[in-house]
Amino acid sequence: MPDTALPATEIAPAALGAQSVALHRKPALPGFLGRRQIKLGGAGLTPWSLHWVLIYCEAELDWSRADYSNLSRWSDSHVSLYDGPHPEQAHRLPHERMAATVLNAWRHASTTASDMRALILTLKGQREVANDARQDLDVRSQWLGVSRTTERQIADLWRRRHKAWRVLVAAVRAYRALREEIGPMTESEAA
Repeated sequence: MPDTALPATEIAPAALGAQSVALHRKPALPGFLGRRQIKLGGAGLTPWSLHWVLIYCEAELDWSRADYSNLSRWSDSHVSLYDGPHPEQAHRLPHERMAATVLNAWRHASTTASDMRALILTLKGQREVANDARQDLDVRSQWLGVSRTTERQIADLWRRRHKAWRVLVAAVRAYRALREEIGPMTESEAA
C-alpha cells in the first residue's frame, strides 16, 4: 500500500499552529463587518432583519476564514490535500459557529421553499389532467394517483421547511445573544 502521508512541511502550518490559533482568535472588528455589509448589499437594512442577519453571518465566517489563515499561515491551496471540513471550522468562536448554524438553517428553509413552489406548479398541471373530462378514465385515475404522491411530497417539504424555520429562529436568537456579549457590530454602534 503506498504511503499517503503528507510531508511534514505540508501539514506543519495547521498541525503546529492549532493551539496558537485557538488562543489568538478574536471576533471580527466592527469596521470589517461594516465593509462586508456594504459589499454584500446590506447597506440600509434594518438591524436584525433576516437579510441583515444573513449578511452579517456571511461576514462573520469570512472573518473567521481570514483570521484563521492569517494566524496559522494556512492557505486554501492546502484544502484539496485533506478530506473533511476546512480546518478553520474547528477554531471558530462560539458566535461564528452560531452564524454557521444560522446560514445552514436558512439554506434548508429556502431550498425546501423553492422545491415546494416547483411541486405546487406541477401539482396544478397534474390536477388539470386528472379532472379533464376529455381524457380516458384510466388516464385520469393515473394522474389522480400521481397528484396524490405530489401532495404527499409537498406535505413532507412543508414539515421540513417548518422545522428549518424553527431552527433558524432559535439560531438567530442565540447568535444575537452571543454577538451582543461581544460588543458593537458596526462602527456607528461603537461610537
